[in-house]
Amino acid sequence: MARCGSRATETLHLKWSDVDWGQQQLTIGADGLSKNYESRAVDFNAALAGLLEDMRSRSNGSAYLFPAPRMFREDAPARSLKEALYKARALAGVDGFGYHNCRHYFISHAVMSGIDYMTIARCGSAGGHLSLLTGMLQEGDQLCNGKLKVDKTRKVAAIVNWFGVTDFNHYPLPTQWFGDNIDTEEYIRTLSPINYVRKNGTPVLSIHGTEDPAVSVNQTISLHKKLRESGINEKMYLIEGKKHGEFTPQEFTQIYKETWKFLESAGVKTTVN
Repeated sequence: MARCGSRATETLHLKWSDVDWGQQQLTIGADGLSKNYESRAVDFNAALAGLLEDMRSRSNGSAYLFPAPRMFREDAPARSLKEALYKARALAGVDGFGYHNCRHYFISHAVMSGIDYMTIARCGSAGGHLSLLTGMLQEGDQLCNGKLKVDKTRKVAAIVNWFGVTDFNHYPLPTQWFGDNIDTEEYIRTLSPINYVRKNGTPVLSIHGTEDPAVSVNQTISLHKKLRESGINEKMYLIEGKKHGEFTPQEFTQIYKETWKFLESAGVKTTVN
């Protein structure tokens, strides 16, 4: 998950047929079980390639990368990665590290590696949070007691936020993202995008399900209230009754239509009719 950005369910259902050694790519969600029902291909990085090679050398003939114990049953994926996660956590001496940290790690490194903005934004949640930070930070901003300082940065034309955390003051488990032995108050303040709303800021479109149990829709509502008060071009597209990104194909089609429309309003020319 930390090497390719996959979610827990997507990881459990990965098959060796999803690994293209020739093209050096891993296809996630080929079985249609991804959150948005779409597959995506991730190019190998050195860490991912090495990990897959090691796993292949220890494969027991299962079609799955993470197989369940056979026990005279048909080949099937493991039901959970919790035991492996707990063992790794104990060996590393890191408490509270969860699946979501793995995706956040991957997306953070994608940002630092210069991966294009729209690709990161589509990761949702952690990607939404980092897209907001990437687009709203300005030269001279400092984060985490000065550990991170924004140098020269290019102006972002618009931000598309898919149900990302906007204010860690109202997020129940910030330590799962930040780790231990930190100045929690400082991290919460400097890593909350809502604190970087400024006049003449970047236009923001947010997509959010109204019944999201992981990241409350109030996170988006509060951000857009502040954006509106600052005179920034903004729009919320809320999907009634939906949870954390569990949208139907029809809803995704409408979301993309709203996205192109908003980008045009922000002066971003698209090639979509």
